[in-house]
Parts: sequence; structure tokens; C-alpha cells
Amino acid sequence: MPTIEVDFDVFKALTARRSTEDVTENDVLRQLLRLPPRSSPIVTSDSPGPDDWVTKGVRLPVGTELRAMYKGQTYLARVSSGALVYDGKRFIVPRGGDEYHAQSS
Repeated sequence: MPTIEVDFDVFKALTARRSTEDVTENDVLRQLLRLPPRSSPIVTSDSPGPDDWVTKGVRLPVGTELRAMYKGQTYLARVSSGALVYDGKRFIVPRGGDEYHAQSS
């Protein structure tokens, strides 16, 4: 699904127009743009998929991109096959562990 960037004030205004938690920001934009309601709702699941990366109770769906700055350098990683992949290396977190370990291919 495509993403768009909005500033904080726009996001705040969209959020304020949501009448309930079931109304998404997409629903608000469709209403403002006078588009018909979406015929099939966007399906979201609270249960992790087989390729999602779950760590410390947080689920990141497969394909999620992560970006971090460290000492002026940008690092990019992506969730793939149940792990975080950075620079060709897969990082997993053992159950109950707090340390990240590179997994050999």
C-alpha cells in the first residue's frame, strides 16, 4: 500500500475527524475528497504472519523498513522471513532474549 507523508498538524486534524477507532485516516480522507466508501474494508490482523518479525511484544509486518541514524550515518534494514535484515545479514532475537544475534545463512 502506498504511503504519504503529512505534517503533525494534518495528522492531528485527520485524527480529530475520526468519530470512532473503527474509522481510519483513509476513511476520513475519502469522506473529505467526496469519494464513495471503500467497498471492502482493509483487513488488519493482530496476529503475526509467518514472516513478520516479533520482538519484545512488537510486531513488524514483513516488508517494514527501519531507518536509524548513528554517528551521522544512516542505516537501513528491512523485515524479511521473520528476521531483521541489514547489509545481507539476518538478525533474530531468541525467545526471552534481549540481545540480537546474526543468523548464519
